[in-house]
Amino acid sequence: MYGYQVLLHMSDNRHKRHKQERLVAWLVFILVVSILATGIIFVTLKLKAPIGAKIDEFKEQHSAETEPEEEVQEEAKDDESREALNEDDLASIFDKDEDDSLSENTVSANSRADDPLWEEAEALMEDMTLEQKVAQMFFVAPESLTGVDKATAAGEKTRIAYQELPVGGIILFQDNVEDAEHFSQMTSNLQKYADETVKLPLFIGADASLKIDGEIPEGVNLIFGPMADIAENDYETTADQVVSALDDLHKSGRLGVVGHFPGYACVTDEETLTTSKDWGELKDSDLIPFDRAIKEGLKMLTVSNIRVPEVTGDEIPASMSGIIITQKLRLDMGYDSVIVTEPMNAQSLQEEYTPVEGALNAIKAGADMVLMPQDLGECYNALLDAVSKGEISKERIDESALRIIRAKLYLKQLKSDPADEEGEERDSSD
Repeated sequence: MYGYQVLLHMSDNRHKRHKQERLVAWLVFILVVSILATGIIFVTLKLKAPIGAKIDEFKEQHSAETEPEEEVQEEAKDDESREALNEDDLASIFDKDEDDSLSENTVSANSRADDPLWEEAEALMEDMTLEQKVAQMFFVAPESLTGVDKATAAGEKTRIAYQELPVGGIILFQDNVEDAEHFSQMTSNLQKYADETVKLPLFIGADASLKIDGEIPEGVNLIFGPMADIAENDYETTADQVVSALDDLHKSGRLGVVGHFPGYACVTDEETLTTSKDWGELKDSDLIPFDRAIKEGLKMLTVSNIRVPEVTGDEIPASMSGIIITQKLRLDMGYDSVIVTEPMNAQSLQEEYTPVEGALNAIKAGADMVLMPQDLGECYNALLDAVSKGEISKERIDESALRIIRAKLYLKQLKSDPADEEGEERDSSD
């Protein structure tokens, strides 16, 4: 019996020991599993953190990119109210869909697709150097080109000067007229030099007061007029007169340059050449003649040196304001043809801007041609320098050169058959 009890006791001990061993094994197993699980969770959290951060960052960026359009436009308006638009924004300003309407009269009103002269102008521009394109953006008196006191002829000195700086236009005054024969020879030579140098017609401009025997002389192919800012007429009557005068000029084989956007008739402070009207008031009054001319296919106009603080938020002259030239004239009113500044040698500008500042500000704002800069050579070199430094893009220069060339091709058509071309132009602009 005793031996059996001893064996039973030993068996019990072994059984207890086995249970203890199994318990320990289970505890070890559970501990190992817990450690592994903890490690997996830790690693997962570590990996998830940067991914979550990336997702959050993407959400923030996407949210910023998809802010309501009105807020983005409001911020842009605040930034641009004190300075002209950046020229990089101007270079592609017409790369818009037909349905991208900004007003009832948008850029699509002068759709380039409907006018084959744009394509022809692009082909001609490809053969031009940057220097030639930049030179085309200046409209000057002959004395600025040659350095003479009073030009009444165009000889070898003029030929050399033009080859070095082939400007887009020459403006002539009564002082440049000696007699009909000399004037005809001078303009004929100027056109010959332009054809030899850039294969393009030269704008030979004058105002309506330049006459020989009571008539606008042959050789003048561009008139600075009619004026759309005539205060003594109502706006609709002025609009009728402007359109009629443009028709008459086209029939005579000449271009008209409508002046002076947004109009001197709106000036309320003569001393500072400032108007107190805002854009809505201007559209309901002074801009009516300009709007009509644009819808009729206007090819050139001048932008004045008046100040429009209720539109721009600053005292920058309209001729240097990206808000006036690009936002309002081009985008709002749909004008995609040549913009010429008023004379940049005006006393009101000389008191505030250097010759270079005036010219560069106008180009950056969106003007295509600088009329009568204070110093042609200095302004020409400064514009080339600005392009080389990246301050003004080559695309911006190309955009203006393209408009200028297109206007010259249209002028060439008028000279070949004025009546037919006028009819074709009306069809394409309807």
